[in-house]
Order: sequence, then C-alpha cells, then structure tokens
Amino acid sequence: MDPLIQLKSKKIVHDINKQTFRYYDVFLELSGKKIFYLPYFSHASPTVRRKSGFLAPSYEQNSFLGNSFEIPYYIAINNQHDLTLKPRFSTKRNPVAFIEHRKNFKNGEIFSEISGTISEQNVNVLKKSKNRGHVFSKGNFDINNFMRFAYKIHRSTDRNYLQAYKYKYEDVLDSQLNLEAFNKFNHYRINASAFQDLRPSIDKQKTPFIAPRISANLNSSFSLDSWNNNTNIEILNIQRNSGTQLNKVFISHNSQYPFLFADGSLVEFGMHLNIGGYKIQNYNDPLTGVFKEDYFRSQIYPQTTLSISKPFYKINKGTKKIIEPRFFFVGGANDGNDLHIPNEDSQNFDLDTSDLFNKNRLSGTDRVDNGSRVDYGINYVNQNLNDNSLTSVSIGQSFRLKKEAYASSNSGSNNYFSNIVGNIKFMPFKKFTFKSMFSIKSKNGALSYAVSDAYIGDEKNSLTLSHLLASKTEGIETLSISKRNQIGAGFSSKINDEWNFNSSTYFDLIDKIKFLNWNTKIIFENECFGFSFNWNRQYTYNNENPTSNNFMFKLSLKKIMENDL
Repeated sequence: MDPLIQLKSKKIVHDINKQTFRYYDVFLELSGKKIFYLPYFSHASPTVRRKSGFLAPSYEQNSFLGNSFEIPYYIAINNQHDLTLKPRFSTKRNPVAFIEHRKNFKNGEIFSEISGTISEQNVNVLKKSKNRGHVFSKGNFDINNFMRFAYKIHRSTDRNYLQAYKYKYEDVLDSQLNLEAFNKFNHYRINASAFQDLRPSIDKQKTPFIAPRISANLNSSFSLDSWNNNTNIEILNIQRNSGTQLNKVFISHNSQYPFLFADGSLVEFGMHLNIGGYKIQNYNDPLTGVFKEDYFRSQIYPQTTLSISKPFYKINKGTKKIIEPRFFFVGGANDGNDLHIPNEDSQNFDLDTSDLFNKNRLSGTDRVDNGSRVDYGINYVNQNLNDNSLTSVSIGQSFRLKKEAYASSNSGSNNYFSNIVGNIKFMPFKKFTFKSMFSIKSKNGALSYAVSDAYIGDEKNSLTLSHLLASKTEGIETLSISKRNQIGAGFSSKINDEWNFNSSTYFDLIDKIKFLNWNTKIIFENECFGFSFNWNRQYTYNNENPTSNNFMFKLSLKKIMENDL
C-alpha cells in the first residue's frame, strides 16, 4: 500500500562537500497518484545543523488580505547569529517585508522582528500610500554575577496595523529599559517605560511615560523567633503629553516576628510604616473638582498586624486530610488614603483568596487598604492516596470596622463584611478536573464574579469548558469595566498516530450571544511529512479589518523544510 504522501525522484545526488541533496525530476504523490512536479529540488543534509535556504511556506486567506503567502528564507550568518526573511504577498494588499533577527552572545541574547509596507489606512479618514509597520526587539544581558540588563522595544505605526496584518496584536505595547542588581537578600532596579495604547477608546495623549523608576527591596535574613525586616523604596517620575504629571518618593518598612509552636501553630506579629512624598502637576482633584497646576502632598501611615494559623491533619491508609483555619488582624487609622494624591497604580482591585490575608491588598502604593479589619478563613484538602483523587477548598471573608468610601463598588472589600471569596478544585478521578475561583456578595448571596474551568478527557480526547462571570466595576477612582459573562469551549482529539484535530470558541452572553472567536485546526504528521489546515474567525469589531474568515495552510518536510504546525 502506497503511503499517503511521498516524494519520488528519478535521480538523487548527495554532495558530501557541500552537504546537500539534489533531486531531479521530482514528483509529489498522494496515495500513489502524482499531483505535483518539480524538475529540480535540493535541501541541506540532515546532518547539517544550520544552513541558509528556504523554509516551509504558509498560505492564508481572509477578506482584508485576500489570498496571502509567506515564503520564509533563512540566513545562517554563523552558529550564534541568523536572520529569517518572511515576505508576505497578498492579492488585496501590497507586499509586506518582515525580518526576524537572532543573535547570542557570551553573556546574553537579542531577538528582533520588524515589518513594513505601504498601504491604505482607513481610520475616520482614508489615508492612501501610508508607511505602516511595527518593530519588536528584546534583549537580556548578564553584566556579571550580580547585575543584568534588559531592554524591550515594541511599537507600531498605528492602532490597527498589528490586528489587520495578523502580527500578534496587543492592547498596549510596552517598551522598557531595565537594569537590575542583586546582593544577598536585596534587589535593586532602575527602569524606564513607555507605552503605546492601541485601544480606540483611550486618548493616547494621556498615555504615561515613566523615567526613571528606581526601586530597592532590602531584606534581612529570615529566622523564627526573631525580628525580620523588609524595606521597599520607590522613586519615580510620570510624564504625559496631556494630563497629570507626578514625582513620587515612597518608603514602606515592615518588621515581623514569627513564632512557630510545637503543635504547628504559626503566630506572626508585625509593625509597618508607609511614608510618601509627592510633587503633582495638572491634576483634576476628584474631591473638590478643582484643577490644580502644581503642588506638594505627603502622607505617613502606620499599621500593625497579627497572623494566626493552625493546621490539623489526619493520614490513614487511603486518605490524607488537612484543615487549616487562618486569622489575620490589621490595625490602622481610617485616613490612610489622600484623594488629593493621584491614583496611578491602585485603580483595579477585586478581592480573592490569593490576597485575602495580605496587609495591603491593592496592587500599588498610591492607595493602601486602610482601616482596621480582621480576615478569617479556612483551607481544606482531602486527597485519596490510592487513585490521587483530590478535593481542595479555600474560603474566607473580611470584617472591617469602617466602610471604605472610595473603593470600587464591586471590589468586594469596601463594606463592613466583605464578599465571601473562595477557591475550589475538585478531581474525583483522573479524567475530570473542575476548578473555580469565586466571590459572593455578603448582602444577598449573589455572585460578584466567578472564574471556572472544567477538563474532561485524557491525552487522546479532551473537552475543556471555561466561564467568566463578573459584575460591572465602578467607583470614584476605579477603572470602569462593564459586566462580563463569557464562555469558552475547546475540543481536542488525537484521531490516530498521524492525525490530530482541535477546535475552540469563545463568546459573550450579556444580552445575546456575541461571538469573539472560532478556531479549528487539522494536523497530519508522520515521520517524514506534515501539514496543518487552520480556520479562524476572529470577531475584531474593527472598521479597517472587519470580521472575516481566516484560513491558513502550513507544510512541513522533516529534515528538509520543517515548519511549526
């Protein structure tokens, strides 16, 4: 029986000196039938690690590009340095030049890609013959055993280019320079960051530029029954073309004394001090509604903490059970937040089990989780030692002595009693796993948010389901995020040793079904040949690149023209 796909040649020459194979009068056969002819064909010897030449081509089709082909050409400069030219030719658009560059050094590496074309840009006003493209470059270097340098440059000529031309679109492009140093338990960093926000609803004139940002994390060695000290220092400058500008110096010091008792109980007492100084320009004060051009603010905020946990466990022949109640007390005044200071880094917060027992549960330092409160919760684990089935539950809540007036109405922590937060993992047998992280409103028992995933199957056939439910987020200092109710589903099947199939979809369920993505891929791969066919329907809601079907075909010849299928 003839193989599904094979290459036949009337004459094959192996050039040992040039380390190449040359084929003459080549036929590509499908199940023994000739479907394609090449008078000449050559490739590098399989023993050659790196050699310049053409790579496997790919074909793509959608309404914006039309029929699109990529024919990569690889250039091996030396063993540590290479280029890949990946020009794209499309029936509806001008050709796109695309270059990948890689180079390894003794102490680091760089990777870069750059693309460019001349094309129309249709955003509000049609712009003809516009130069469009992007650049992405990153590098990491070890200066010595204690210092390293990294950079990242990611920019695009316009908001729609990456999405329209299918080049790894992201909402925000981040460029950075970063110098780090380590010394025993201490970490130091000097950083500069620039952002390009591609979302159409964002005013790019208000996108921040941060330079410099200097930080230090200083730690004593950790030991039980003694004081452990940690100090964080941050100095930064935030500039904008339009809007608020900020210079900040912030110091946070933490002293903690842990006790470990013979029965496994852990008690930790802590004292904490936050000190900040700010120079602020061009700020619309949310309290007074007054625009202020230039002024100074400072704040000092002390806190005390007490953490208590006690694990109980039981192990017998078939199971292992652990129950751990936890309590965390925070003492502090209710005036820790000054709204005359801009909130640049603590606007988005949802209470969950991962940060329930943290002193400051916000992401940054411009705002603190102020006031006095007690956090309480319990962790439970039940594992079957025979079949490794598992049930794991973490659940907890906070009670604060005074409401937080300016927190997000959906954060789950601004009322006297916080939302009840939990994390569940349920694996009754090897082929089924369910995980969910959730937040329940204490007033009425309604879900504030829930992120759930279910997996059914094995290495041959599997089905995955995911669900995201989140209430609307709003507040005087909170990023406004609309209600979300999204479902994802995916199916994967290993049909046999050579054929694989997978498919997935993602959609919204707010008022009606609003599809975000459909994706299906078929892969064939044997010991010498492979191909993949992929269909993707990405709902872009972009006037320049409207929703369309996207088809991609990739071919791979093992040891000759390999491709990532």
